[in-house]
Amino acid sequence: MKTKLVYVITSSLDDVYWEEGWVSAWSARYHNPEAHIVLVCDKDTLDTAEGSYRAKSLELFDEKITVDFNPETGNKQRSRWIKTNLREYVKGDFLYIDTDTVITDKLDEIDDWDIDIGMVYDLNRITPTPFHRKLFEKAYQQALPVGVPYYNGGVIFAKDNERVQSFYHQWHQNWRELEEKADYTDQTPLVRTNMELGYPISEISGNYNCQISCSIKYLHLAKIIHFYHVWWYNYSMISPFMDKNTYIRVKDKQGIDESMQNLIINCKTEFEATSVPINEDLLLLLSSTTIRFVLLPLFVKKRNFYQHVDKFIHFLCRILYRLHIRL
Repeated sequence: MKTKLVYVITSSLDDVYWEEGWVSAWSARYHNPEAHIVLVCDKDTLDTAEGSYRAKSLELFDEKITVDFNPETGNKQRSRWIKTNLREYVKGDFLYIDTDTVITDKLDEIDDWDIDIGMVYDLNRITPTPFHRKLFEKAYQQALPVGVPYYNGGVIFAKDNERVQSFYHQWHQNWRELEEKADYTDQTPLVRTNMELGYPISEISGNYNCQISCSIKYLHLAKIIHFYHVWWYNYSMISPFMDKNTYIRVKDKQGIDESMQNLIINCKTEFEATSVPINEDLLLLLSSTTIRFVLLPLFVKKRNFYQHVDKFIHFLCRILYRLHIRL
């Protein structure tokens, strides 16, 4: 396999971002033993790893690249800085992979891809959602033009050529503009860069970035499963790999033991038995502000109060039904 696999990690011993990357890199090595895996991180992160139990994981990486930062720069900023500037640090064609992923198959066919830069649509859907449009408008005070694709930056195929180098340079500059406004997201600048440079991004199969929180369409053939580790899924732990405790377990065990290895290898079947497929309307409803910030926290933390609310709504629905008023 000629294409490098690249991870970006900025982490301290107080978080589990390193453990996320450890799990993903282990799965990549398991399915692709011949792969050249690259770690790109800040010097503080590498120093911390080398001086702790995390040093055990360093054998997974064939190449380690460090970037120096001002001590006052936070880890989130460091991560986005490196990610948007990655073409400057890594030589050769690469496949960048977010740490909140598990690789489930061989990836060697990417060596034959005849594209410059490739990504998967965000949420595994072609059409941007109202949420996407809101993010873009908030960042740039203008509407996202109709028909503009919205890609997910969790997996990125990048050739080592001038066109891709120009793309990364522009992406980094666009991200820097938002960084000055304390907005550290890299995805809206990614969309803007794609627009500005005449849409150089090619769509690749969702098998390479199966965003399981949003769609099961690609699960059966997925080569990379992307488990979003973001705060708005705190109550949606349909898989152990969406649960922070899984990575705390790696931290407590100070490594990936045999039971964790089996969990990683069988991650396609390690879902809660009550998980069910849902359509787009239900997904949008469940991700709405009312559900996420009001009803779901009540259901999880204040179950008795929630049940009273539910009974009251049930009572109102019965009255409306008797009055022949249908919602």
